[in-house]
Amino acid sequence: MAWACRLPADQLLRIREGYRPGRSGEVQFVPRQPGYFGEHSHSGPWAYLQRVPLLFVRPPHVPEGVTVRRPVRLADVAPTLARSLRFDLGDVDGRLLPEAIGRAAEPPRIVVTVVWDAAGMNVLREHPTAWPTLRSLRSRGTWFARATVGSSPSVSPAIHGTLGTGMPPAEHGLVDMVFREGGEVVEVRDDPRHLLAPTLADRFDVIRGNRPIVALLGHPLMVGLAGRGSAFPGGDRDLALVEAPDGWRAPGGPPVFRFPRYASSDGGLDAAFGRLDRLDGEADGAWRGEPLNDLPPNGTPAWAEFHTRTATRVIRRERMGEDPMPDLLFLNYNQINEVGHRWSMNSGQMADTVRSTDRALGNLVGILDRHVGRGRWMLVVTADHGSTPDASVSGAFVIDQAELTRDLRNAFDHDRDSRSAIAQVRVTQLWLDRAELAEGGFRPLDVAWFLTRYTRADNRATPNGLMPTTRDEPVFTSAFPGPVLREGCGEHLRDGAR
Repeated sequence: MAWACRLPADQLLRIREGYRPGRSGEVQFVPRQPGYFGEHSHSGPWAYLQRVPLLFVRPPHVPEGVTVRRPVRLADVAPTLARSLRFDLGDVDGRLLPEAIGRAAEPPRIVVTVVWDAAGMNVLREHPTAWPTLRSLRSRGTWFARATVGSSPSVSPAIHGTLGTGMPPAEHGLVDMVFREGGEVVEVRDDPRHLLAPTLADRFDVIRGNRPIVALLGHPLMVGLAGRGSAFPGGDRDLALVEAPDGWRAPGGPPVFRFPRYASSDGGLDAAFGRLDRLDGEADGAWRGEPLNDLPPNGTPAWAEFHTRTATRVIRRERMGEDPMPDLLFLNYNQINEVGHRWSMNSGQMADTVRSTDRALGNLVGILDRHVGRGRWMLVVTADHGSTPDASVSGAFVIDQAELTRDLRNAFDHDRDSRSAIAQVRVTQLWLDRAELAEGGFRPLDVAWFLTRYTRADNRATPNGLMPTTRDEPVFTSAFPGPVLREGCGEHLRDGAR
């Protein structure tokens, strides 16, 4: 398996941090940079997807005007927040960031964690004038200039789990959008019971007698950021609102969270869409030529305004931050991610969306100042991963996932029965039916070897449109059975950790 160990040590280490035996796919692979799967997949160990903003504000809970240039990871956020809350998080993988610890005599009355989904540093650099609020807040807090996600796959459930627990996906168990559980490959969805590690919110809420108010607003896949609600031993039903086509809904699955009736759509989304319609100076029912009726609300700039409006209602109605017992509010703003998948990070739509998200951040800061009081709150702003440049900009080969899946099944399902040896293909790993694979005389190593020889021409049903000089170019840089991450490349991985 020497070809696996030839990956740069930092990339291999990130893959290992995201791999959990029994949950992750049996075969791990790395597309040839800057290639990606259709709809701008953003999962991988490369620096441009791993670099994220990380800002803690404000005094006296956070030092003012500090820039830290040493490498840090998102696993470090939870233990740092725990210290600000005067709380021992216990044995976690993340490390305390002392530069973000201020001199306040008392803990903040509310800690707000804001995740700009998919707004990695490559997105912010692509649109440098679209985030003046975030830029200005850097002078009022501590900015970590070399923050990275720290693990691959760089997908939202995995990284929100890391932010919540202070542990990598290898420990907290949300390794991808899907994972293996009980012999089946299942979707994460919005059930936090899949988490294998407690979150900061779980532990803090219970040890404080469930007196803190814990609230989450975001995409259904992010519920693990806040924790397990009443599914956590001794926990209560924390508040959770997840995105729905017309506003908000309660998380699915068992009722481990509560959903307040006042959070139902109140017309605010319609008003935000109206302002988006007039963004170009004309009420024509369109945004940058796209009919608004054809767009999901959470995939437009209107969502940031609506999201913050609802967060404001939650803060006020729940009376968050009104007494000395610290409360926890988690906000996942998903619109940048949706726009990146649909139009790419290079689009005008992305510029509008980053700008609206930044404006919403300013509104949130104003609400905290007015409702909680200056000097009584603490805010963290970050992202869970970067976004993928469009192929028209990067020259990337766009991998056809359906074609790859067909080719794998044709290669390893010779008995043609209804059971497939290839159970699930994602954008950095695949899951196998080991018994079915063995019936054909194959091993996971054979699947990995197939991927290392897989070319651009192989990935096109009609490869005539490919340039002759690139037809035989490999699609993947590396592919290997997952156990290699634990059993091999030891010295190489130690180098990456230094």
